[in-house]
Amino acid sequence: MTTTRVRLWTVKEYHQMMTAGVFNPEERTELLEGEILQIPSFVLGIFYHKGTKYTKD
Repeated sequence: MTTTRVRLWTVKEYHQMMTAGVFNPEERTELLEGEILQIPSFVLGIFYHKGTKYTKD
């Protein structure tokens, strides 16, 4: 049986991807607990991740 493993990203890797242009400039992304999340444009400052409420300053 094959298992799937999740690869988590570091802040350094995330910033390197941003600098390299991996993400569209209009695309909203956040790195939370090693996961890169796409944040919908209609979300204004508050979103949920794994049952925890995060507030963006």
